[in-house]
Amino acid sequence: MIRSLLNNFFFIPKFLPHINFKNKIRPYFGLPKRNYGGPNIRTKKMAQVFGNYFFSPNIIYAQSWWSKEELEDTISYSKKNKVPVIFNQNGWFYPAWYKNDWKIRNYTIVKVHKISKKVIFQSKFCKNTSIKLNNYCNKSNIIIYNPALIKKENKIIKSKIFKIIVTGVFGKESEHILLPILKSINYIHKNKLAKFKYVLDIYGVVKEDMKSSNWFPEYKKIFQDLNKKQLVFFHGKYKHHNIHNLLVNANLALHLKYKDPCPNAVIEKLQYGIPHIFSNSGGTPELIQKAGISINVKESWNKMESVNYKELSKKIILAKENYKTLRKLAFKQGRKFGIHKYISQHKLIFEFLDN
Repeated sequence: MIRSLLNNFFFIPKFLPHINFKNKIRPYFGLPKRNYGGPNIRTKKMAQVFGNYFFSPNIIYAQSWWSKEELEDTISYSKKNKVPVIFNQNGWFYPAWYKNDWKIRNYTIVKVHKISKKVIFQSKFCKNTSIKLNNYCNKSNIIIYNPALIKKENKIIKSKIFKIIVTGVFGKESEHILLPILKSINYIHKNKLAKFKYVLDIYGVVKEDMKSSNWFPEYKKIFQDLNKKQLVFFHGKYKHHNIHNLLVNANLALHLKYKDPCPNAVIEKLQYGIPHIFSNSGGTPELIQKAGISINVKESWNKMESVNYKELSKKIILAKENYKTLRKLAFKQGRKFGIHKYISQHKLIFEFLDN
C-alpha cells in the first residue's frame, strides 16, 4: 500500500477485527512504532477492534503523528485508488516545540486535511490551533477526546503520606515542567508550609539531551538535596501495563506541560480519581475541568511557558485541603473517557463513509 508501510512490513502484527459491519469496512491505521505512548497504544487498541488492513483498505485512518513520508503516501494512495481518508489530529508543529521548519510540517498535514472526508480533533485546542497557525480548518470535523486505555480501578488510599506524582518523557524542552516542580517542593520544605507528610514521585524516561541541557545542573542539585531528605524520588521508565502500580496510591498529579493537546496521562490518572494541578494551556483544561486546580501562564508560540513555582506551592497546599472534594470530581470526570464510547463514535463515522 504505502511505501513506508512496505519498508516496515516485518513489523505487521496479526490483528483480528471484532466489529461486524453491514458492508465490510477495511481501515488502515498505520503501524505503531513503540509499545508505549498514547498514540501507539491507542492505535493498537483500534486495530484490535476494527482490524488493520495493510492491503486493499477502503479507509485510511491517517494520524498527525505519522511521518511526512507517510502523509505524502496517504495523499497519493487516496487519489490513485479513490480511498477516503479520516484524519486524527493531535498537536501541531510550532516554534517553541519544533526547532526545524514547522510551517512545512504543518503544510503537509493540512494537505491531508483538505482531502479528508472527516477530521477528528482530539480537543478544541487542536481545532483552534489549526485555524490559528494554518488559517485552515476542514469543515467536516468533530472533536473526540482520547479514551482511557487502562482498566478502571477504584483505588483505596492507605498511606498517611500525601503522594504527588509526575509522569512523562523528559528532555531538553522539559525545563518548564521539572524545574518549577522541584523548586516548589523545595519552597514548601524550607518554609514549612505543609502541615502534612508528602512525597513527590517522578516516573518516566530521561533523554540524553536533557542531561546536556544548560538547566540540568540546577535540576540535579535540587533533586539530590530533596532526595536525601526523602521528599523526591525518580523511578525511571515504566511499562503501560504496570501503570496500576504507579497510580493506585497517588493522591495528586502535576501536569505542567505547556500547550499539551490531549494528554493521555491526564485521562489515565482521572480514572483513578487523582486530581490535578495543571498549566492552564492547551487541551489539558478541557480534560480536567473542575477535577483540579489550574495555574495561569503566559500565551506564547515561541517559548514553553512555565508556571510560577511559588504559586504551584500554594496550589499543592490548597489541593491537600480540598482533597476529598477534588477526588470525587476526578472520578466523575474520568468516567467521560470510556473506551466503549470512543469505539462507538468511530463505528458511526466508518459506517457513514460506507453508505
